[in-house]
Amino acid sequence: MGRNPDNTEVDFVCEKSGKYKYIQVSYRLSGEKTLKREINPLLSIPDKYESMLITTENHDFSKDGVKHLNIIDFLCGNDV
Repeated sequence: MGRNPDNTEVDFVCEKSGKYKYIQVSYRLSGEKTLKREINPLLSIPDKYESMLITTENHDFSKDGVKHLNIIDFLCGNDV
């Protein structure tokens, strides 16, 4: 798990050829509090590499450059 400057955690930090991807995973975003808890660590990362929030939900929770994906779409490679 990676840590950002606010000392909160990001579930996965992936690196390939010096480029990073940050991934946060949550079963459901049951309310605004849960959404904030899951997305704020990604929003507070100072660099502009790709950030993703993966859940079981189909509603698009993308926000401020953080891309939301349904887990099935992610696993099938439909993350573009």
